[in-house]
Amino acid sequence: GWHMLAITMAAAREFGGIRGGTHSSAHAAQKIVVENGGKIFTRSEVDEVLIENGKAKGIRLKDGTVVEAKVVVSTVTPQVLCTELIGEGHLPESLIRKVKALTAFYSAGVWWDAWALHEPPKYKAAEFDPDVDETAFIALMDKDPWSLSKEFWKRKLGREWPGAPIIQGFPNTWVPSIESMGDPTQAPPGKYAAGNELYTSAADVFTEKEWNSFKKPHADFVLDMWSKFAPNMTWDNVIGYSIESPWDITHRLRHTPVNGCWNLLDIVGSQVGWYRPMMELSDHKTPIEGLYGTGSAWHPLGCGQGAGGYNCYKAIAEDLGLRNPKEEKQRPY
Repeated sequence: GWHMLAITMAAAREFGGIRGGTHSSAHAAQKIVVENGGKIFTRSEVDEVLIENGKAKGIRLKDGTVVEAKVVVSTVTPQVLCTELIGEGHLPESLIRKVKALTAFYSAGVWWDAWALHEPPKYKAAEFDPDVDETAFIALMDKDPWSLSKEFWKRKLGREWPGAPIIQGFPNTWVPSIESMGDPTQAPPGKYAAGNELYTSAADVFTEKEWNSFKKPHADFVLDMWSKFAPNMTWDNVIGYSIESPWDITHRLRHTPVNGCWNLLDIVGSQVGWYRPMMELSDHKTPIEGLYGTGSAWHPLGCGQGAGGYNCYKAIAEDLGLRNPKEEKQRPY
């Protein structure tokens, strides 16, 4: 509830996308780093944060490369950062206990699906609500008030139907067709790109082979359900599709916990806002001078957003005397 309320409030104010897709943002950031003399180390796993006299001095990569830095910013979970990259010997025992007690129990794994379409979804609801067009974000739900509870515990038990893919039926968020949102770079003229996500069981419930075997039945399930709300969403309308399972997400992104969810930590009252991930770390600062944390597991929410990085920068700017956009523009954030 906390999570959806914040997202809804933000989306109600204004909503936009990034031309070319979200990876364009990463490319832009990479260019800014390089143009300012920085270096990018891809496919280079970090082994440890280098600490000297209680201050972060840089990092060491798995291949032994040492990268010195005045400031180290981490986007991994607090658990990985504190127990693996920093090491328990550098932190108070009370902090380590709290970090290990952080929960990711309620955040299930997630399917991420991308679809290439001949035409956008045409929803039945458009007949009585003209705002429900191809640009609308749609949550498909049933009328059973117990659906969420039943689906949740089936996921936690690691089963939905015997021998079938483990998938949550309700609710599902469906991303609109991209071309109709003004970005022709993601689809040729007259064609459309769309996407959806569905929550499911944790990544470690099944093997990689089993998750891969679920992808086609999962795609069939998605279209079958989607077509009940938008009758044209059948295989005849599909040019192609790409599906990422919780296993894919977990084992290709080191910072993702074994449940395979981008939230990284649960969105519960004790782990949201100034309590995320905990009071001692919610200002993005760690007990190690010059070492900061941000990202989905950190203040303020579990989400792909700019708020965490912006807030983290303000913390760094305060410590290092850097320029602060908030003070320059006299704005409340």
